[in-house]
Amino acid sequence: MNKKIFSFLLAGVMLFGVSAFAEGEEEEKLISPAPLTISLTIGEKQLVADDTVIDLDVAPCIIDGRTMIPLRAVLEMLGASVQWDAETRTVYALREDVVIVMQIGQSAMFINSVRVPIEAPSVIVNDRTMVPIRTIAEAYGSTVSYDEETKTVTIVK
Repeated sequence: MNKKIFSFLLAGVMLFGVSAFAEGEEEEKLISPAPLTISLTIGEKQLVADDTVIDLDVAPCIIDGRTMIPLRAVLEMLGASVQWDAETRTVYALREDVVIVMQIGQSAMFINSVRVPIEAPSVIVNDRTMVPIRTIAEAYGSTVSYDEETKTVTIVK
């Protein structure tokens, strides 16, 4: 008798369970995250990420005709973790499966062990690593634009 009751209950659970699942079944919709827009203006000590304003220690600047921006602040906004080796003056950045290694003063960096030339060597200004951001941001799948009139760098992730 117990087997019949158990079988009946199991059949009921399966019937109602499958029925309930079938009725509520809808096509799964993936929602992609909204793009993140980061803006920095030459001479201003602020980074604007969508509606968030972050104060910077060092303002973006132009050095030898190249726009240089503070590396850590931007990379962290792009979701990368950043490490600094003071002894070798090397920056390590990691996001997902992209590793960037950049040594201060060098005209190239490494992206996943591949040597990639950069527009200008990174420099240190007031204890902050300043870099031409285009190659680095693009390595993480972002696009970079520069508005000459407003002196604003815009990065879209």
